[in-house]
Amino acid sequence: SVPLARIAGRARVFLGAVLLAYAALAGRMVQLQYVEHESFREANQRQTASSQRRTPSRGPVTDVHGQPLAVSVPSLSCALDPQALRDAGAAPLEVLAALDRALKLSPHELDQVHRALERQGARFVWVRRRLSAAEGEALRAAQVRQDMSACALDPARARAAGATPQSVQAELQKFLGLSSQELRRIRQAFPGESRVWIRRRLSEEQRQAVRAAKVPGVYLPRTHAAIPGLLLQNEFRRSCPQGSLAAHVLGYPDIDGRGLEGTEQSCDSFLRAVPEQRGMLRDAHRRALALDGAAADAEAQGLTVELTLDSTVQMIAEEELAKAVEQYRPVGACALVMDPYTGEIYAYATYPSYDANDYRAIAADDPSRFIDPIVSEVYEPGSVFKMLTAVAGLEQRVVTPTTKINDTGTL
Repeated sequence: SVPLARIAGRARVFLGAVLLAYAALAGRMVQLQYVEHESFREANQRQTASSQRRTPSRGPVTDVHGQPLAVSVPSLSCALDPQALRDAGAAPLEVLAALDRALKLSPHELDQVHRALERQGARFVWVRRRLSAAEGEALRAAQVRQDMSACALDPARARAAGATPQSVQAELQKFLGLSSQELRRIRQAFPGESRVWIRRRLSEEQRQAVRAAKVPGVYLPRTHAAIPGLLLQNEFRRSCPQGSLAAHVLGYPDIDGRGLEGTEQSCDSFLRAVPEQRGMLRDAHRRALALDGAAADAEAQGLTVELTLDSTVQMIAEEELAKAVEQYRPVGACALVMDPYTGEIYAYATYPSYDANDYRAIAADDPSRFIDPIVSEVYEPGSVFKMLTAVAGLEQRVVTPTTKINDTGTL
């Protein structure tokens, strides 16, 4: 029998080892919870926390009666994460084709996206901003072929490449750890022609390993799915609900919401709201999980700018100007309707005009249409005061609208 003293000694050694392990564990817990707590907290913040810049909508521009002339409407902007697309196994050319079918991309947009897809490590590229409602629906419905999270065997291709059941099993065993059932399935399928599943529900690492290994006859089946890596961001698009009405007065903002012409430029500081920074929580793949302050005021926007224009008077002035242009065929024409006592302008019409809803197409086709002759052109003082002289003569009844005057060119 073992002496009692030896048993007691072994028990003390074991107890001491247990206590020492507990002491080491407690020390490590203290180190993690107290000593290194701040560094771990900062690391967690760097990995999971980010911020999103939110720009509220521009304020509306209205006429003197409050009728909207320029407003901001919700719109989607489309971007792409090239790395996510590659991870999903989608072919870049197929993605470009799907985007082109949905959005009718311009050559510049196609080239920009293609370059980003070829650039290693790229994580973000704009495809198109401020989409129309139809473009947004077409983009949501767009699909591409991409790899499934499963692998299968094509026996005919494997045999044509000179592979054997044993070689295929050995290659797959390196990174899949095949079960006896999977090994038997490969062995039984090899003499035939039918394709068989090897394994479904692969992890992302296993799928990447299958793709990289290029084992003869082994492939990742493909399916049609939404475009991987597609990022849709809610923004605002400027809209003129009355089309080209008073276009030169209103002007337009650029793609980032900065006023470039007309009232949009001169009152930009009032119309444009202050951007907000909101905290965002992301997972290990940098996908958004939650947005701090999501319940904040969604209607935040810039100030409202009210003009002295009257939409009805403006419409009549533009219609009459169009009739005069059609009759006399001038190169350009303009008309003002003003209150002579207050200086308020009720109508401000210019020909040729443009539709601010499509200002980018106008800029590419004929940018001279943006020129406003009423305020941009130079007129001799004599030409301006001729109408004052004429009005004074009519008011004093010195002349009538039918009076003929012999202009000798001198006074």
